[in-house]
Amino acid sequence: MNLRDAKQEIRSLQNVQENLKEFQNSWIKPIRANTNKHLPFLQNLSDKTKTEINNHLKDLQDIIPSIHASQIINEKLHYYSRYLVDLKLTIFRDDASKSKQITNRLLNDDVLSMKNIINEVKISQTGMRMLFKKYEVVNGLLEKELSLENSLQFMELSHKKHLTTLLETSEKQRRLVHALGQEFIKLVKTQKKVKR
Repeated sequence: MNLRDAKQEIRSLQNVQENLKEFQNSWIKPIRANTNKHLPFLQNLSDKTKTEINNHLKDLQDIIPSIHASQIINEKLHYYSRYLVDLKLTIFRDDASKSKQITNRLLNDDVLSMKNIINEVKISQTGMRMLFKKYEVVNGLLEKELSLENSLQFMELSHKKHLTTLLETSEKQRRLVHALGQEFIKLVKTQKKVKR
């Protein structure tokens, strides 16, 4: 993937915060007497299943903020790609001082360093995997107790679509960080060749 393709793909990344909000709105909330009004059949689940589901949903509350924060990765990827374009232009213009400044920023900046964004992507992917696992477990518990009609009604909601979008966005972020990292390495090597 070249820099132009990466920039286009970065622009097309889905908004993580919006998809997470839509997922949370369309999926279930902890089962209590006054929640999930759109899914009244959840009140008919056994107490044991309700408790299990609520425990899994409680576990998710710890990772939701990290998933929510992964929208920042989209913004950092955008800035990172812009800096790489600037670096490419400064190398082309043979402006050694500016290319060194951009390189240092991309390596050592507290916010934009490649090391930081790689770690953020790893944390985001871990959170997404945990969300997916809990989603599968909770849906499995529901499947065991719901009637076919109620299962179909539940699965027709848009939560699966939003979860899929979140997972795809996380995977695209990972691929883009890798592609931009490769491009950065290539540009730094080019920069060193020009200095000689």
